[in-house]
Amino acid sequence: MTGSTLPATDAHVDLRLLNGGSMVANAKTIHHEIDRDQIFRLYDWCFYIYQPDLKRHVLWDVGTEEDCEQKLEPGCTDPSVGHKFDPRFFDRKVSTEKWSELKGPWVPFGPFEKAMDFFGNGSLWVIQAPGHMQGNLCAAARLADGEWVVLGSDCAHTKSVFPFSLPLLDPLTTTRKRKEEGRKTTRGGERNHTYADNVHRHHRPLLDGKYDIAEMTRPDGSKWSLHEDVCAAKDTIAKIRSMEVEYGCRVALAHDASWMLQNNEKDRDPVLFGLLGDDFDEHVRGRVARDEPF
Repeated sequence: MTGSTLPATDAHVDLRLLNGGSMVANAKTIHHEIDRDQIFRLYDWCFYIYQPDLKRHVLWDVGTEEDCEQKLEPGCTDPSVGHKFDPRFFDRKVSTEKWSELKGPWVPFGPFEKAMDFFGNGSLWVIQAPGHMQGNLCAAARLADGEWVVLGSDCAHTKSVFPFSLPLLDPLTTTRKRKEEGRKTTRGGERNHTYADNVHRHHRPLLDGKYDIAEMTRPDGSKWSLHEDVCAAKDTIAKIRSMEVEYGCRVALAHDASWMLQNNEKDRDPVLFGLLGDDFDEHVRGRVARDEPF
């Protein structure tokens, strides 16, 4: 930490990581240096925030619905999937949920130009973080011990990237097959390393700037990316990195599991591990390490 400071406050929030489901993703659509299909499980974390002074509850990054059904079959398209719409179309007469847009005031916070003191006591800041999509946000939460955690949402998707030497997996590989592979042993009695093992053993941080955001080419020659504005996304990632390096914050992204998989107790980040419930460690040790849903 270089001495850079964030707004002083004695207020804090309680913060817990929740399981928001998971999906399969292709590493080459996330990181530019990967030039062939590499399928892996992308976990979808969400975060429960409680402000004890005001007794207010917030759910950040809602994850995937428990009964979510597969909309697209391999090789098919559905024009209704992924389309954005303006929720204001459903006005108060027909709406079933109460909602409102954030009005600010928006003020500087660390390296970011526009942030909102959500509770008004400095314990949770909602930050404009352009790049991934229109209106993209991240947040910064102050914990009871004075530590700050940046909830990075989809600003970088995941801290991990995967080296070219990893094995190619069929996108339709099932969890059952992965479990069967995990049971195989070598002559010495040790389990063969599966794709998930390699992913988590050889990750490198995108946040450090070692790898670049992927831009894919469509059949017509046009470009597309998981980030709507790649230049703005890179700027946002740099600011989140600054929050980590210059301001001493921890960073928890919406899909990153790499920090959970430190085998040695001394290598674990106590602040981030403090976000996990008592029963979460079992899942981290088991299913996350094996690239399985839970």
